[in-house]
Amino acid sequence: MAFLHSEYDVKEEIREIVKEHYQGGDILSLPADNFLFEQKFPFAKITCCERDPLTYVEGLKRRPSNVTYLNQDIFTVKGKFGLVWFDLCGAFQVSLINTLISYFQQSQSKVICLTILAKREGIDKVLQLYGAKDLEDFRVNTFPELISSFSDYRLSVICRYQSPNRSPMLLYVFKLKTN
Repeated sequence: MAFLHSEYDVKEEIREIVKEHYQGGDILSLPADNFLFEQKFPFAKITCCERDPLTYVEGLKRRPSNVTYLNQDIFTVKGKFGLVWFDLCGAFQVSLINTLISYFQQSQSKVICLTILAKREGIDKVLQLYGAKDLEDFRVNTFPELISSFSDYRLSVICRYQSPNRSPMLLYVFKLKTN
C-alpha cells in the first residue's frame, strides 16, 4: 500500500461533520496518513488502527501524542467510545455488512460514523440478499434499517460527497438510541 499524504477540502468538511457529533469520551478511528481528524481532539484519548504493517510503521512517525496506534483490525477493538469513525473507503459487500451489523450489536459507543464508497462493486449479491429494490434503496433505506433493526442505533445523518478525481462517498452517522 502506498503511503500518500494528500488532502481535499471536501474531506475536511466531512471531518467537521463527524467532529460535530462528538459529545466527549474516548475516540476510535481509522486515521489518514496525516492524522488530520485526530488532531482536532488534542485532549481526547484516541485509539487508531491500521492493518497494513508498512502503513502502520509510517504512521508511528506522525501520530499525535494522545493517540494509541494499533497494528490490527479496527473491528477487533472493544470498548465504550464517545465516537467511532470507520473511515473505510471500500464498497458495500456482504462480508463487510455482516461485520458492521455484528460490531453495532456489540457496541456501546455513543456515536458510530461510517464512510463507504458509493459504488456498484459487488452490489448485485447485496441487493439480492437484503431485498433492496436498487442501489439507492439499499444505501438510503435498507442498510440503515438493517443497522437499526439489529442494534440499538438509529441513523442520524447521511452525507454524499466526492473529492476531485475520486469516487463518490457516503458518510453515515448512527447514534445510540438512548442518546
